[in-house]
Amino acid sequence: MRIFFKIKYNLKLRNILMEISHPIHSVDSYNDINSIDFGDTIVFFKFGTEWCLPCKQIEQILMYIPDSITYTIDVENDEFEEFLSKHRIYNIPTTIIKYRNDKTQFVGLRTADEINNMIHNLKTRFTSPPNIV
Repeated sequence: MRIFFKIKYNLKLRNILMEISHPIHSVDSYNDINSIDFGDTIVFFKFGTEWCLPCKQIEQILMYIPDSITYTIDVENDEFEEFLSKHRIYNIPTTIIKYRNDKTQFVGLRTADEINNMIHNLKTRFTSPPNIV
């Protein structure tokens, strides 16, 4: 009984961690997290602000994407100014979707279905065999 409870608790804790967003406060932290191999877990990097309503709405949508984790970056953080310019992040919300070593991004709101299609395309690109001529 105790083992069952522990397993159930660990699964519940894992699900809670996957359903909340985690703030990133520095470019170094972003780079460290971005270099982690999350395996089959989808990683979202959401760039936005506290006052941006679409930013909050997309975060709510991302919460319900299965097997994913969301990191949030406040674009008003001065440390990210050069980073945002270098990566051409000019509008909010901008969301980067990472699967293994591949990425795609979108600006603004998307439905869960649209995001799932983007994820499917990422996974397909990753698992497709190369074209040999």
